[in-house]
Amino acid sequence: MLVSHLPNMERATSDLKFRWRVRDLIILLAFWQCILMTLCLLYFLHNQSVDLDRQRLVNLENARFSRDSGDFHSRLKATLKPPTKKGEEEARFIKNIITEAPVIGEEIKSLPGYISIIGNKTLHMTCRTCSLVSSSGQLSGKGAGADIDDADCVLRMNAAPVKGYEEDVGYRTTARIIGHPNLQKSLEEDEDMKQEILDDQNTRTDFVIIPWLYEVDINQTSDPVYLLAKNYSKEYPSVEFYLFTKEKLQETGREFERQVGMTRKEAHTWFSTGFVTMLFAIDICGKIDVYGLPPENYCQSHPNSKICTITTTTPSIN
Repeated sequence: MLVSHLPNMERATSDLKFRWRVRDLIILLAFWQCILMTLCLLYFLHNQSVDLDRQRLVNLENARFSRDSGDFHSRLKATLKPPTKKGEEEARFIKNIITEAPVIGEEIKSLPGYISIIGNKTLHMTCRTCSLVSSSGQLSGKGAGADIDDADCVLRMNAAPVKGYEEDVGYRTTARIIGHPNLQKSLEEDEDMKQEILDDQNTRTDFVIIPWLYEVDINQTSDPVYLLAKNYSKEYPSVEFYLFTKEKLQETGREFERQVGMTRKEAHTWFSTGFVTMLFAIDICGKIDVYGLPPENYCQSHPNSKICTITTTTPSIN
């Protein structure tokens, strides 16, 4: 009798084991489905965060200085400069910015936010009109040189060349704003450019302004960029070298946060040379003509333009 029940017991045991396997398989599938859904959600949230950060950084690069963005920029009005000939505005990207800075006659303002490397002197500089020339290369072949040189002061960024391009970018340079990571790359590693910017009487600048793009405290005894700038200031006495003060860099950080909606560290980036150059120009100029930077909405109306399809990589600085 016992023997006759053995097949039934084996069958029941086999069915039970099968059910357990099915149950385990269902649990395993549910587990991996949860893992997959979690990964998809994290990926989606990450992309949303990246898109938000990217948009905020784009807002920064567009340099949209609002009249409501605090005392520092409450004195700004920006309008496009009327073109003197058909197509000039689009081709040359000229933006006219009028500040309400106290520029009175020939009075020279003292600017406590900028201090010389030699002697710790405060910068004294005032310009009724300024040409701010970008280093984008968009002025090539546009013949803007005479207009650029017509301003009281000509401001250039980093190592944008002048020699050989005078018809398009002018030949005068009042001040070069060189972001501190670019100083060695632009000058120490390029002897011709160093001679053009610091030595050649026809092309050299009067001032070199060096903003630290991702630091506030500068070690003046060991920082290699500071020591390099100090050596240049001794080697080329005809050119005056100035730094942003610690307070000015802190003010720049606050302005960055107002424009972008997050701190520089939260954005994992550094200040762009264009950003700090515009802040410098606002400090010293009564009227600014910006050359070579497209208007804010240019890429919306010209999506196929070369400058709107270039992919750039923003360095990550903690």
